[in-house]
Amino acid sequence: MSVALQIDLDELKKLVRQCDTEEKLELVRQLENETFSARLSRLQAKLNAADLSFDDITNEVEDVRKQRYEQ
Repeated sequence: MSVALQIDLDELKKLVRQCDTEEKLELVRQLENETFSARLSRLQAKLNAADLSFDDITNEVEDVRKQRYEQ
């Protein structure tokens, strides 16, 4: 049997707050997997749209590392 629920983003956030750390990490992994192609497309568009210097690349790498570390 399957059931469909309609909840808004705020309700979803409240539900996530109730999850334990492992469940939240599992959600993060799932979201990363589901959004990978969109994130890759954005990065490719950024790379194609701009002339990149070594400093630009270094800053992007540091931003990504920071985001991953914060998770």
